[in-house]
Amino acid sequence: MIIRIITLILLIGLTVESYAQIPIPFQCDNRFYQVFNTDGSTLAHNAFTGQTEVASFNAGRFINSVGYRSADNFAYGIIVGTPNLFRLGSNGAVEDLGPIANLEMINYPAGDFADDGLLYVYQQAFEAFPNIMYGIDVDIPAVVNVVMIDGPLFSTTDMTFNPVDGLFYAVSGGDAVPNDDEIPADNLIAIDIIERTVAIVGPTNVSREESNVNFASMFADSFGNVYGQDRFSGGLYKFDKATGNGKLIGSTPVVEGVLGGTDGFCCKESVLPKFAHPRNVPTLSEWGLIATALMLGVIGFIVMRRRAIQSA
Repeated sequence: MIIRIITLILLIGLTVESYAQIPIPFQCDNRFYQVFNTDGSTLAHNAFTGQTEVASFNAGRFINSVGYRSADNFAYGIIVGTPNLFRLGSNGAVEDLGPIANLEMINYPAGDFADDGLLYVYQQAFEAFPNIMYGIDVDIPAVVNVVMIDGPLFSTTDMTFNPVDGLFYAVSGGDAVPNDDEIPADNLIAIDIIERTVAIVGPTNVSREESNVNFASMFADSFGNVYGQDRFSGGLYKFDKATGNGKLIGSTPVVEGVLGGTDGFCCKESVLPKFAHPRNVPTLSEWGLIATALMLGVIGFIVMRRRAIQSA
């Protein structure tokens, strides 16, 4: 009898452990997720309420280049230090999908899905390795598209795909090999994987005296708005895609001691964040004018109706 009970307990434990390792899909909602890629702990910033909560899971893995695939509501990326693809679920479970064919084991700090369904990861720019982006079919997994970006070298710690104009957006860093062809730090840049070009949109104008900013978490929504979080200050910014200027719209907690930085992902088909397109709400005096105009219109209609009846 005791042996049966012990066996049953062990089976239950194995079942629970197995279930815990199975990724559960996310829900496409207003959350901007930030994965701290030293251990996989996660924050979720609600873009509608402005509240930030610690997500109920910790992936427990050193992960990066995270992108959200709306086709199945999972997040995918690369396990740092390996060429392996992972699938991340809302319960924090990380499924190692094995090595990505045709992908070298180099540093890939940024990634996101494009509208062709591929996860594009960016290879950190060095003189020996110019700007290259690899398109990964996560269902195989294998690199099926290699995009050599013409133009100056650039460095970035995350990027986001804009579903409206079909461009990847990132904020340039200062990690590329210094030379005359390097894009200066703290500029919003736009990457076109069709034309294979990179363009400087303009300076973000976000700076602090103690150090440079580092937009290691980038986001976009279904209306084409682009956002970024500075991992040093925790500031959440919305960028002007015409000038590059960053406007502070909120903040998220800063986790001390996180050396590897963060990576961001979100479901771009989610409900529009409240700060995406601010709407002008009429003042009380404006509401008064509107009400007066409506009343005058109704009175005018009644008078004209009576005259029409009398003349008939």
